[in-house]
Amino acid sequence: VMDFPRDLYIAKSLKELNKHANCDSDTGRSVKSQLTFANKAFGEAEKAFKNFDEERAYILYMKYLDLVGKIRKSSEFKKDPKHYSLLLGKVSIDKALTNAEKTSVSLKKRYNALVNKSNEPKTKPEENVKVKENGASEKKQDKPAADMKVQDNESYDNHISCAKLYEMIRKTSKNVLILDIRTAEDFQLSRIQHSNSVNVPKSAIKPGSVVSKIELGIGPEHMEAWNARDSVDIVVLVDWWASVERLEDKGDPLRSLKDAIWKWNQNKILRHEPIVLEGGFADWLEFYPQFTTNPRVKVPKQEVKTLNVNSLLEFSYKPVEEIVVPPKSASTDTSTVKTNLGITGVKPPTQSYITPSPIKPLPKPDVTSKPNIQVSSKKPVPGFDRSKKPSLLPLNLQPPDLKPENKIQEVEPKLEPAIKETTKSLPGISESNSKLFEEDSLLIEYENRISLMKKQKEERESAIAEIEKKKKVAELQAQEKKMKEEAIEAEKRKAKAEHQLAITMRGLMKPKAGAPVESEHSKTPSTDEKPNDSIHIEPIYAEVKKVNIAKDTSVVRENKPKVVRPDRPTAEKPDVTKPKDSGTSEAIKSIPTQIKPKLSQSTPEITKTTELSDTTSKIIYSTKPTLSTGLKPNSDKQGFALKRSSSSPNIAKLVDQELNTPTVPAIPNIPSRNQKPSLRTGPSELVTALTHSLRGVYGGKGRGLCGLRNLGNSCYMNSVLQCMFNMTQLAEYILSNSYTRDLNRVNAIGHGGKVAESFSVLLRAVWSSKYEFIVPSDFKYIIGNINPIFAGLTQEDSQEFLMLLLDGLHEDLNKASPSEYKEEPDNDALDDDEAAKLAWKYHKRRNESIIVELLKGQFKATVKCLHCGKVSRKFDPFMFLSLPLPQKSSSVYDILNSFQKVEKMTGSDRWHCPSCKTLRDAVRSIVIWKLPPVLIIHFKRFVHTGRWRDKIHTNISYPISQLDLNRFISSSQKRPKYDLFAVSHHQGAGLDSGHYTASCKSVLDNNWYKFDDTEVMRTSAPQGPTASILFYCS
Repeated sequence: VMDFPRDLYIAKSLKELNKHANCDSDTGRSVKSQLTFANKAFGEAEKAFKNFDEERAYILYMKYLDLVGKIRKSSEFKKDPKHYSLLLGKVSIDKALTNAEKTSVSLKKRYNALVNKSNEPKTKPEENVKVKENGASEKKQDKPAADMKVQDNESYDNHISCAKLYEMIRKTSKNVLILDIRTAEDFQLSRIQHSNSVNVPKSAIKPGSVVSKIELGIGPEHMEAWNARDSVDIVVLVDWWASVERLEDKGDPLRSLKDAIWKWNQNKILRHEPIVLEGGFADWLEFYPQFTTNPRVKVPKQEVKTLNVNSLLEFSYKPVEEIVVPPKSASTDTSTVKTNLGITGVKPPTQSYITPSPIKPLPKPDVTSKPNIQVSSKKPVPGFDRSKKPSLLPLNLQPPDLKPENKIQEVEPKLEPAIKETTKSLPGISESNSKLFEEDSLLIEYENRISLMKKQKEERESAIAEIEKKKKVAELQAQEKKMKEEAIEAEKRKAKAEHQLAITMRGLMKPKAGAPVESEHSKTPSTDEKPNDSIHIEPIYAEVKKVNIAKDTSVVRENKPKVVRPDRPTAEKPDVTKPKDSGTSEAIKSIPTQIKPKLSQSTPEITKTTELSDTTSKIIYSTKPTLSTGLKPNSDKQGFALKRSSSSPNIAKLVDQELNTPTVPAIPNIPSRNQKPSLRTGPSELVTALTHSLRGVYGGKGRGLCGLRNLGNSCYMNSVLQCMFNMTQLAEYILSNSYTRDLNRVNAIGHGGKVAESFSVLLRAVWSSKYEFIVPSDFKYIIGNINPIFAGLTQEDSQEFLMLLLDGLHEDLNKASPSEYKEEPDNDALDDDEAAKLAWKYHKRRNESIIVELLKGQFKATVKCLHCGKVSRKFDPFMFLSLPLPQKSSSVYDILNSFQKVEKMTGSDRWHCPSCKTLRDAVRSIVIWKLPPVLIIHFKRFVHTGRWRDKIHTNISYPISQLDLNRFISSSQKRPKYDLFAVSHHQGAGLDSGHYTASCKSVLDNNWYKFDDTEVMRTSAPQGPTASILFYCS
């Protein structure tokens, strides 16, 4: 099949190779993720097939076919098989089957040949046998074990720069595996944008750890790439701050990981020694932020290397090659040996060992026996045992007949000066240091252990404090939840009470049926008679909404005759015979008693005055309270059933006290009989909860100049929201609370008002000038529940988010009453103006909101049959103009001209002509019929090429002001020129790796500002190839 296939390196049989192609670990994934992984596997299989890597190609082809089978068995595929079959592609499946069959046949032959070759008898060629110097024969090995690793065609150093790694990943066909030893949290937050990247947390890497121990800390999603590390060309080790110097420290996780996979793991032989990314992820983030999953991540401070206990225990003796004995006399040789024999002290962890400087020869000691020093003819090497701990004295100064424990005490006195001079001249060695050498080492070790235990204790205490903090937060959240529930219950009880109050008021306002009506002429006032019989009922709530009384009340009061009331003999009474003042009426002022009856505490006060004429009778309800007794009038005595006793309080004094009281309770107006009492309006529970949970940083720069925090690649959402916040008409509509009248919580295709209310909370916070930036987490959570695409942390298209936002706002604010859908009647007999009005009328029947009024225009689509000449037209609404881009620089006017060109419909795109009753070639055109007050223009910068979305970087020029589109309008309705007020920008190579920002013009100072997530800064008018969505206002 292949001319030069790559050597076999994964398996030894086809059965073993099929185990690598097993996809049981993918069970439980969604169909979308399986589809993405299948397409990726097919692409990698094609690449391996072209590079003559049969084993890798076979594994990836089989995985692709296995995933295709699982997708076809899923419930989503059965619901819409055509859609998923189109995404999978029949050509890809056929190609995968063909190539997998070819590679399986070839691999089967190669595996059989490998088995046959291994069964052949092994011969010992003469060239593999050599003769040692002593005459013995020795088998000569081809290569040592370390050299049997598969070598790559290109050699690398033990480190690689960011530029070289970028070139290797993006511009060459090298198969690179990146092992990132940062923590799992840091890896998930941001990492190098590479498909073959594995997180090996440094917490799982200990000095001396083997691969089986390290694998326990690797996530299951990375095990496949980890197990295939022997099939890649190069392995790159990455940390926040990585350097080749760290490989010299045996306690460093980079060194431990490299040794584990390179030296101590014989099951998987790497092709090349692992290399370190010089500068680490911090340098990569600085040089190539567009090739990271999150360029906004904060780089931690570089850690200062701490003292390593293990390095303190490393003892090393001076190499033999450094000990040189010059060929002089015996005395000179003796002194030379004495001065050159020494040991190195404890090796400091942060400094390199310094070789002692030469020491002057000691004076010739008077000894009876000369030391026997053998000097080699080639190289003078002293003879001593390396396995024993060296003494403080040179060997030639120790008498051979003394015991080790008595050597120092029994040395002749003549040697003492030499001993002292020798010990003083040796660096780092003295009498006190020599005695405490081992004790100091143990002391340092214990001190480090104690410091480590203290650090662990502090970490435990901090963890306990964090747990206590979280517990307290949870308790506060539970308390807050309970209070919210109690507030909701209180609101329900309040609403119920107000409803009962309204029913009570309506019942009291109705006249009693069959009540006797007295004539004004036949009525004779008595001493106990009152001209106005009063029933006083006090309100339950003081917050009942006031309603204006009937207009004709004042007229009736003016025609009311004056009645002279006789004085009561038992109490003083104010004079009521004087005329009433126009401003105030003393006769109807409130005269409370000291003890109010129980009835007066449960119902509102009502004063009933009845006037009869010959032909009509009027019943007037006054809102002025009078004396409340709670007793019913006695019709027989034309007064009250109980007479006032002489011991009753002085009412005149009580009136004066009432008038002099500084605080008078508000008296509600009685609602009109024809009007249903309305409840008090205010913010909803959702708005209150969202406002309470809104988080941000105080210190705003001005109204409308507030940033939005990035919630993990949510810059697309922040860019669109800033543009929408600067739409003046929409901002005034929400800030004035006009939107609350239009909230539609019962819309079947709406969201219960959640989108509109959560959007209003953000807009109010942005325009409050309180915050430097806010965190739109609650809003993103609501949007993510509506469409799960926007619930994750991946980068999405800003235009798709804008569509969802506008549709959600429209449905939540749709004032149109729900009605059955009625298809628009045939309008072929009408002219264009009438047909367009009819289509708009039918659209407004089911769609009436602020979004429709501001943003919706109208297209005129025409299709003409080229066979019979039949013309069909239709008027469709649009919310924004989505324009395809050319490959060269152009202007927005040129793109609109191309957009409205006539298009031919031929081949598979032919039109079913209603006149010919069959498919016919036709021509189609779409023109603008009506433009909205606020125009949104979207540039289609992302196009599908296969399963990827590439970006078009064409520069489109557009006017900042005076955008005149009247020449593109086909109707007689012209629109004033537009001015640009916001732009959504996209910067980067593609949709998956770019960044969104916004440029908005402030309506307060007419300056342009750049909104880059939390950062808001003054900028110039926007231009350039980054514009994605334009917002114009006429």
